[in-house]
Amino acid sequence: MRGSAEELAATLGPADSRVTTALNNVAQTLQAVGRAAEAEPLYRRLIAGLDGGNRPNYWPLGVLHANLAAVLAETGKPQDAIAELQKSVTFLRLIGNPNHPFLATAINNLAFMEERTGQIPQAESHLREALGMIERSNGRDDPAYGTTLMNLAVMARNQNRTVEAEDLTRQVLTIFERTLGLNHPRPSPPSIV
Repeated sequence: MRGSAEELAATLGPADSRVTTALNNVAQTLQAVGRAAEAEPLYRRLIAGLDGGNRPNYWPLGVLHANLAAVLAETGKPQDAIAELQKSVTFLRLIGNPNHPFLATAINNLAFMEERTGQIPQAESHLREALGMIERSNGRDDPAYGTTLMNLAVMARNQNRTVEAEDLTRQVLTIFERTLGLNHPRPSPPSIV
């Protein structure tokens, strides 16, 4: 698969959107089969090949930085993952849709990594920002709102704010029952995009 993507890059040029998609798919496959360390240089190569000042590249750069962050988190580099998620959020904000669901997901993932590294105030602020974005775009009756609220509940629990954690968890349960039904086999959401 990598050979085909490399041939495509040689034919179309490294910045062609089809090349970006193909190599991104290779990197995601490597990560999915437990070879995340091999995905990192591919993501870095893709990011280096795109012009950060070029508006059409804001979306792919936002996605690629988020994907690189996932690899870095998986390979035990949480601070590097935070830096990549911050870049992802910056590019996604430049698109101009302050309530875009993927932007909310990137901010949620940034909060997850911040909490993991003990940056609790920043993490909580980012989770609340993501909640507001999802509420404005999709309302509170949305599984993404419930997932982000669940992350806030877990953070409250981890900080021994048990009354708040219980209240938030009850809200999450209500949202999931209303939006997904009582018997939905919803798996745990991934913590990183």
